[in-house]
Amino acid sequence: MKSQFRILLSVNTVGLVLASFLLAASHAQAAGRNPNPGVVPPGSKAYGKTYSEWAAVWWQWTYSFPAGEDTNPVQDPTGALCHLGDMGPVHFLAGSFGQTTVRHCTVRTGQALFFPIINTLWINLPEFGDDPWSDEQQEFASGFIAPFVDNAFNLSCTVDGVAVGNLAGYRTQTSDTGEYMITLPENNLVGIPAGVYGPSVDDGIYLMVSPLRPGLHTIQFTAASQGSFAGDFALDVTYHLTVE
Repeated sequence: MKSQFRILLSVNTVGLVLASFLLAASHAQAAGRNPNPGVVPPGSKAYGKTYSEWAAVWWQWTYSFPAGEDTNPVQDPTGALCHLGDMGPVHFLAGSFGQTTVRHCTVRTGQALFFPIINTLWINLPEFGDDPWSDEQQEFASGFIAPFVDNAFNLSCTVDGVAVGNLAGYRTQTSDTGEYMITLPENNLVGIPAGVYGPSVDDGIYLMVSPLRPGLHTIQFTAASQGSFAGDFALDVTYHLTVE
């Protein structure tokens, strides 16, 4: 059952890769090696977590901030809130809800970067009409959000003009036992009272990128989807990154 309060937010961001990784990509793929050496392969663990586990933390982080251009990194139009993504050994990047956005951001040397290219989330809200959580409700929730990623197109991610290959191969979905809770502050993105809600499941294309060398990098990404709960969706985001 879908609640009248249901707001399923779709957030896109871009990944970073080492500028030279494509030189031998086709040979690496043929040999069964990682075709994107700067990106942690799907199914791997990085910094103690799987892709799915990092995705859960990313969503909890995203929803932990009040809504607004001055408070939430996803709505930040300039990159002024980029420092909020500092999670220690990993730095989260945020995207937008479908706008053309240019951000300037500083990242510490030695930090990996985790972010989705396209993703979406279901927060189960029995308080507002959703069915109580169960195996059947989890199956329903996962099936409800999947078409947004199934129908994704115009997916691209470049760093300094070099493309990341096989983006669809990095699709990650919450496992059967990986559901998680979301803590919402006052004036949150969902527009409901502050509190702890869920369980939640997500679906998306995520990247975990090894630390980049110090210096300046330009990252640009695009994504679009249509024909699902979100309607027509498209974004174009550019990051001007300083790694220092």
